[in-house]
Amino acid sequence: MKIRKVWMAGTVLGGVLCCASALGAPSPTCQRYGEIAFAAWTQGLYGAVGQHFSAEVKIHLSPSVLHAMWQQLVAQAGKFESLGRFVPRTLDGHAMMAAPMKFQAMNMAAVFACNPKDQIVGLQILDPAQVPALRSLDAGLH
Repeated sequence: MKIRKVWMAGTVLGGVLCCASALGAPSPTCQRYGEIAFAAWTQGLYGAVGQHFSAEVKIHLSPSVLHAMWQQLVAQAGKFESLGRFVPRTLDGHAMMAAPMKFQAMNMAAVFACNPKDQIVGLQILDPAQVPALRSLDAGLH
């Protein structure tokens, strides 16, 4: 079974994560916060994942929800192997960061966006082929 989209938080436009306030290039702080969140998530540190989430995202993505979503993902995609380098991407006119994720059974893409306060306002794990701008991420796996 192919996973098209595992989960997301934020506003959705055309099936792609986007946030109205995430129109400029992601700041270095935003990038660092996203890297911290995904590193914590992939290491099972669910309480640390949301430390830089906006208040709205924190409401919807508690540590227990993040844990359940990760368990669902690895049950379908296999053991997590690596997270590539985050790079800026623009999807449907919205700036965000994306990185390849390698699992035992398939590759995925990690995507997040921040608001002007550098709070994470949306994130998503999806099949890189789902979004044309992300297809090249497979090459960035390490």
